[in-house]
Order: sequence, then C-alpha cells, then structure tokens
Amino acid sequence: MAICGIDFGTSNSSVGILRQGQVFVVPLDNGSTSSPSAMFFRPDGATLFGTAAVDAYTQGEAGRFMRALKSMLGHKALATSTLINRKRVRFSDIIGHYLRYLKQAAEEAAGEAVTSVVLGRPVFYVDNDAEADRLAEDTMATIARQAGFTDVTFAYEPVAAAHAHADSGDSDVKDADLILVVDLGGGTADFSLLRKGAGGDMRQPEILGSDGVHIGGTDLDYRVNVDFFMPLMGYGGSMNDTFRTKVLPIPQWYFQDLATWQRIPFMYEPKIRTELREIRTLAQEPDKIDRIIEILDERLGHRLAGDAEAAKIALSHAQSTRTVFDYVEDGLAVDVARADYEATIDPQITRIVAASQRLLATIGEKAERVDAILMTGGTSQVPQIQRQFAKAYPNADLLMEDLFATVCTGLTRLAATRFA
Repeated sequence: MAICGIDFGTSNSSVGILRQGQVFVVPLDNGSTSSPSAMFFRPDGATLFGTAAVDAYTQGEAGRFMRALKSMLGHKALATSTLINRKRVRFSDIIGHYLRYLKQAAEEAAGEAVTSVVLGRPVFYVDNDAEADRLAEDTMATIARQAGFTDVTFAYEPVAAAHAHADSGDSDVKDADLILVVDLGGGTADFSLLRKGAGGDMRQPEILGSDGVHIGGTDLDYRVNVDFFMPLMGYGGSMNDTFRTKVLPIPQWYFQDLATWQRIPFMYEPKIRTELREIRTLAQEPDKIDRIIEILDERLGHRLAGDAEAAKIALSHAQSTRTVFDYVEDGLAVDVARADYEATIDPQITRIVAASQRLLATIGEKAERVDAILMTGGTSQVPQIQRQFAKAYPNADLLMEDLFATVCTGLTRLAATRFA
C-alpha cells in the first residue's frame, strides 16, 4: 500500500507520492502538477475535473460547474445539498468525489492502492471559532475515509511548506536563523515561524508556532467583482418602494453572494430570479438588473468570478486591464487600473500582514529578527503583498517558493515519516 500527500486547495489542488524514496508530485492537467479545484457535471452523468471542467464551463457546455468547495468546510452550508442533473447531492459528497479523483491519480502514478494520506489544512478553517474549526477537520477526515483512505492525518500547510524547503536542501537560507513561512492560497493566509534545528540543520527545523487568517485569493477576486464588475449589474443602484412613494437602495446581498465563489450555486435557485424580476420593475436602472438576471438565467456566475480572478492575475503584471462581458451583453466592458485595485484590496492585505505579526507577538519575537521569508501559494504573486511584507520585515530576504507544489511536496514528505 502506498502513501500520499494531498494539498486540497480552494483554488488549486495537487497530490504527491513517493517513488524510490523521492517525492513525486503527480501531473494532473496536461503535465501540470497543480489542477483547478473544479468539477463539471455533464447531463449524461460524466464528471470532468480540473482544467477540463473549467474549459467545459467556459465553452458553454450544458452542465453544472462547481469550484472553491473547500471554503464551505466549517460552515453549515456544507451539510446542505444542491441540484445536479435533477438530483439533490450533498456538498460533502461533491468534495468526496473530488478527493477520489485525486486518489485515483495517485494510484495510477504509484501503480498500487493508496490508502494513507496526509491532508494539508489551513491553520484555521474558521476564524475565531475553535468548535467550528474542529468540526471542519473532523468532517474532512470523514470525507477522506469515505473516499477510500484508511489512514488520515493532517498537517498545517505552512508547516508542510517548511518541510518541503528543508528537504530541498536549498542554500538560499543558509545564513538565516529565524524564518517566516508565508502560504497565501485561494482561501486562507497561513504562517509558520521556524528556526533551524541543532547545528543549523534546516532538514530538522524547529517550528516555533503557526497562525493564519481566512483571507486569500478568492477574497481579492470578490473585491474586483463587487467593486468593479457588479456596478454594471445594478450593485449600488436604487429602486422605488412598492407604492412608489420613496427611493430605496437595491439589496446588496444578491450581488455580494454572486461574487462569492462558494455562494454562487445557491444563487441559481428559482426564487432568487423571481425576486430580481420584481426588483427590476421598481429599479431606476432596469437595464442593469436585466444583466444580473441574464447571468443567473444562463448560470454564468462562475464565469463572472473567473473573469474577476483573471483581472486580479493580470493586475499583478500590468498597470491596467480590460474585461469584456459580451456573454452578458454586446459591448459591455470595464477597465480596472492597478492603483484602484490596490486601493480596494488594501484592507485585506493589511489584515494578512497583521496576522503574521500576531504570530510573532505570541511567540515573543520581533519582526527585525526575521532573516528570511519563504513565500508560496498563488496569491503571493500580488505585488502589493510582497511590498507590504518587505516593509513589515525590513531585515528579511524575500524568497519565492514553487507557487503550487511546495505544500504538496511537504505533505508527501510528512506522509513518508508518519506512515513509515
């Protein structure tokens, strides 16, 4: 029986096995070791995963698209169900279906059954709620066992990243003593502070502590969507009351939920569209409400969220970007400048950095003593994040790890140790 490590992420996932004692991160999508945490359910009962799922959805195939399901762990919505091909399916079962996909990929690469797994987890599935956090891990363990794993353990994702770096023998931190690991994923920002082991051995690091906050790349997507896209769909608009005697704001939650990856499936319920059609009759700009109704009628919510993610990524490299919504209305588009984007995400970035500083305060260390920052996860590409961490830790070298495979590598190495 083989072992594996699984980094089940909000945005992307990966799985690793051991080959002749070495970590091998399994190719999932056209040779890529990281795959979108996405599923597409075709009407004929077939299920597509990863990039194939995203492609089927964006190309307009008939079916149901799901993504960012990890964000539901620790929340009551996980126990509910959604309609897929005219059947109610629990969200926990959908996550289990995705884990079986990763397990099968590991088994095909290993050439044997894989029954033991170390699953990565954020430091907090849920902020400031220990009971909900415990329930989230217990639920994930149950889902993993139902997917076919018999031995299931967990490791904090930044701790896994630390072990991956230690195992690599990278000399970038040879002169560093105090190292901050920063894992910025799609759903959370997680941190571990470590010191080299006895004799300066990086392969046996001393983990001084870990902390985290439930802010990640999807929160930045949300800000792009709400602040720049949703005003075109009626967000921030006004409507008359039923008797047309006074003007009221259009309820904001329709737009906010449509901009939230894990809430999008709930927006397709028929009653939502019925309510919006009533709002349209009272709206001062009914053409904008027509657009959100079109998005819901055609189940385009994930495509809109994907455009927000694409704009976020583009703004990591360009000073501005244009997003075209021809699939909603011919000629509909919006330009977003990096300066405006950075202004709207600044509160989230500030909270991320503050969470790392909270870790140091808990341990009793000072930011000036941190010698190196190891950054991993797709959200670490955001220039504003890099600038703020460099400012907060003035004596630290900023080192970018493999954005998507580092955590998986560390989890697999930990699996080799735990299940030896």
